[in-house]
Amino acid sequence: MQRKQTKQAVGVKDATDSLSLWAEQLILERAASEGYRNAQDPNASHVFEFIVDHLTGPYQHPFGEVITKLLRFTKSEDPEDLAKAVAWIVLVYRHHINKGGK
Repeated sequence: MQRKQTKQAVGVKDATDSLSLWAEQLILERAASEGYRNAQDPNASHVFEFIVDHLTGPYQHPFGEVITKLLRFTKSEDPEDLAKAVAWIVLVYRHHINKGGK
């Protein structure tokens, strides 16, 4: 038995779709402004794809942050990017040691 869609349910779906499109556009614009997107394929993100394909485990996000900060530094030479990369590394190191790592 299939439920009939109410106006409210359709409205929620439309709002969700709009939010998803807005978020995707925002992410793509940010990626473009920071040089993370491929010029040949503006919808591709080589950095994101590399992180997803090659980094796994509990530190995937912080390692991705380190990579993106280092890449951004190569373009901006802003030392704050290096400091942020180091901060992520220190957080991972502390977490690893606190969990009993070598």
